[in-house]
Amino acid sequence: MNGLILIAYMHSCQLFFKGSAFITERKEGMLERSLVAGVTTGEVITAHMITQYVIMVGQTTLVLIFMVVVFEVPVRGPLGWAVILTLLQGTFHLQLPGFLISTVCHEERNSIQLALGSFYPNLLLSGKISLNNLKKKKFLER
Repeated sequence: MNGLILIAYMHSCQLFFKGSAFITERKEGMLERSLVAGVTTGEVITAHMITQYVIMVGQTTLVLIFMVVVFEVPVRGPLGWAVILTLLQGTFHLQLPGFLISTVCHEERNSIQLALGSFYPNLLLSGKISLNNLKKKKFLER
């Protein structure tokens, strides 16, 4: 279950950071100024990807260190696979949904709402939050 929390954290952080970074750059006019100055769109996307990937590697490192060393959460299986799977999960959500959200939305708050709209169903369908437990606590009774 704790691995699910790690994956959910990487998912949401990458969506929020990528969406807000690209939208902020577009709103402030930096994207247009860069394109006028001769920077190609491939270079802009590559710069964003490298920057966000470095941030993601730092986040993954810190989260795994705290999870394994500080909180002593057991890792079942090799630690290398946990690192690789977490990085792949973050990379996927950085590229596909992160870019999609940043191109569809024009405001940061809209991108966060759209990211949360994809995050909560993922969390509910994974089984971390059970609807049976919610019903026992009388949250859903009325």
